[in-house]
Amino acid sequence: MVSLSAEGCALVEHLKASRGEWFRLMLRDWESADAEVFSSYLERFAASFEMSKTASFEMPKTSPFEATKVMPSEAHKITLIEDSK
Repeated sequence: MVSLSAEGCALVEHLKASRGEWFRLMLRDWESADAEVFSSYLERFAASFEMSKTASFEMPKTSPFEATKVMPSEAHKITLIEDSK
């Protein structure tokens, strides 16, 4: 079994506090309702991310990024389609 030393635990707590302060500073000009919604989505994302690390799943046959694999020299050939809504 592996466990953190007292110094390691203190470092983890310091990192958590620092991260919290960093987020607080980044969001200081947000409306509190917006920050709360963001927080709930971030917590939901983190939980899904953690669950995905242990979940067994099949990789898709195509990548969502395949459509965007264009060489920079050919980027001018792409036609953008505007949404008519």
